[in-house]
Amino acid sequence: MLLCVGLVCGCAWFAPPEVSGRWEGTARLNMTGDGPKPCEIVLNLTETDGVIAGTLRIVAWYEVYDVTGTRSGRHVEIEGQIFPAWVTLEGEIHGRTMSGTCTMSGETDDWEVTRVD
Repeated sequence: MLLCVGLVCGCAWFAPPEVSGRWEGTARLNMTGDGPKPCEIVLNLTETDGVIAGTLRIVAWYEVYDVTGTRSGRHVEIEGQIFPAWVTLEGEIHGRTMSGTCTMSGETDDWEVTRVD
């Protein structure tokens, strides 16, 4: 019995992190050309076999942008075009949180989102 419980729990530790879902948080983005500022963001993502697709919404701008990316283990890279600029979110998944660095218009800063569903 103890062996069965150990196997079930152990498999959960080695399962890949779940990217699919709705994530909310902040990213410091250079939206106006005068340096990165904190922006509330919402990511709605689906992931199949390491390929990510979905949308990024900048809450204050009421705009939704298509994003794509990849997941390898805990590492994620997500990118999309916002206005004429591209934004790249790169980081790690830790349970219900994703965080790392975001780059837009040549400026790199931080981002963090939490799964809300």
